[in-house]
Amino acid sequence: MGLSAIELVTIELSGKKASFALQHFGTMSNGEQNLILAAIPDSGIGEL
Repeated sequence: MGLSAIELVTIELSGKKASFALQHFGTMSNGEQNLILAAIPDSGIGEL
């Protein structure tokens, strides 16, 4: 079984706001779970 998702992360640090996207890649096989999160290149916007 596998999954894929995209998550938008919005943060504020020292009064500066920014957002970026993460892609999730997950699998489950024989009871073993694996999850990889990767920042999507050039998805960042904002002040950071």
